Amino acid sequence: MTEFNGKIGHLEDIESPWSNAGGVVKTYDDTLAIAKTGVGYIKAGSYTIDRRTYDRLIPDIGDQAIKAYYHDPETGLTYNGVQMTNEGIDVVEKQIPEMLKIAHSHKKALIVNVASVGDDYIKQAVELSRRAYAAGADAVLVNAGCNHTTNEEGVQQESY
Repeated sequence: MTEFNGKIGHLEDIESPWSNAGGVVKTYDDTLAIAKTGVGYIKAGSYTIDRRTYDRLIPDIGDQAIKAYYHDPETGLTYNGVQMTNEGIDVVEKQIPEMLKIAHSHKKALIVNVASVGDDYIKQAVELSRRAYAAGADAVLVNAGCNHTTNEEGVQQESY
């Protein structure tokens, strides 16, 4: 492995090519905690247009383990099904400036991870990206890998 050159895309002076896993950082407090680690940049999100809560998207099934994936038996593909719980972009865009201050005070970039859900995927991706950049994000990562929703019966399924 060659020495890291300190640049990822248009972001320069990054001390490490490693970041936190997606979904770990959602709030100011999460940003503060991860900023104290050896990650080179902080990935916050995934954030969606609307608020997504754990209780609304994965029903309580008692003592059974919660199914946190969607498996398509026809294709054999399995998808992450945790459903990206978050407060929604209306709340998050107000938190990004403070999260950015924390990241920058630790000499780290803040990359905002956004995810579209449903039929208007491109329109949502553009809107989420625009709002994340307007709030001050150093970069935006469009999460194209979580193409699933939960239907009215609480069954997880692909959204397109």
